[in-house]
Amino acid sequence: MSRVATAVWAVVIAVLVLLGVSACGDKSEMTLSGQVAVDTTTIDLTGPAQVGPKPAWATTQTHPGAWIAAGRVGDLQVDAYQVDVVTASDPAMHRLLAPGERQVIVNFVVTNQGETINVMPGKVVEISPQYAGSPAPTSAPDTPTEVFENRGLVSDGLAGTLTDSATYAFGTGQSLSFAKKFNYRPDTSITFSMTLRTYNGSGAEIDGGTSTGRLNATIR
Repeated sequence: MSRVATAVWAVVIAVLVLLGVSACGDKSEMTLSGQVAVDTTTIDLTGPAQVGPKPAWATTQTHPGAWIAAGRVGDLQVDAYQVDVVTASDPAMHRLLAPGERQVIVNFVVTNQGETINVMPGKVVEISPQYAGSPAPTSAPDTPTEVFENRGLVSDGLAGTLTDSATYAFGTGQSLSFAKKFNYRPDTSITFSMTLRTYNGSGAEIDGGTSTGRLNATIR
């Protein structure tokens, strides 16, 4: 073979190698088996989660009111429902609220969309509300239970005589609910900071088992 032919073939081979490298570069997401890696995990927070059965240790979950937003902490979806506005005219609150003072009740429905976890009943998800521009927490912890009960709600989600010193399983697809009450500011953005703590079978908190999340909504 002549030197010219050899040179031509060298150029052709070089071009083919470059084309092959370019083609491989376009498939940077390919795995070693030649399959394109696709993340099929999707999180849809545009509507409430499908409510599942309650754990044996929890009261029957309720979700009255208007759904306002959803958030995620760990593998739990937390849906917020604005239920009612309480004033001093409420028989259970007339001694706790000044005339003209108003507080809003929000019910939270928690659904486990992951694996079974051990949680502390009554403190499955710790929620702290914070209005936009507010310098201090807005929760109102001193609330007579009848304020919630009269509206078909519960404040802690516990059933029977269980105490919040023991941990119990919160299974895949299960749901529970609990309500909170705080100062009412209509048409104001609010952030609910959420904390989830998980425990081992002995009831000890798992090292690194704490998750945090936020639920952003607007109180109507």
